Amino acid sequence: MNFTYELTAELRDSGQELTCRVQLLTENQPRKAEGSLTLQVHYAPTGIDITAEPSATVREGQDVRLTCAADSSPAATIVWSKLSAGNWSVVAEDRAILHLSPALFGDTGMYRCEAGNKLGTITKEVEFHVQGAWVSL
Repeated sequence: MNFTYELTAELRDSGQELTCRVQLLTENQPRKAEGSLTLQVHYAPTGIDITAEPSATVREGQDVRLTCAADSSPAATIVWSKLSAGNWSVVAEDRAILHLSPALFGDTGMYRCEAGNKLGTITKEVEFHVQGAWVSL
């Protein structure tokens, strides 16, 4: 005899312990079994966020960090791309932080962060500007 019980998990259920208890009544004596597991809910990346430190507009020669973060389970893989001549070119893989040191005028442009795991992928873009150094005459 088989019994099946289906549970539809939600994000808030992740980390919860589930216990299954069974009791079979036989002529001789009741037989019991119990098993437990910790539920891990997996989901595609959501809520992608990009930050630029010190800011999205800097002077040439400054160090800049573009950071990409997304909520996901399992953890997302991050890929940074830059728009050039109408095409996206990968500039960094498997790195949440894109470090431009020092930032050069040619680094100005549109950057895209792609966060993905086996359940899905999301992207977000940020425009980054490098201003030339001011020279007083």
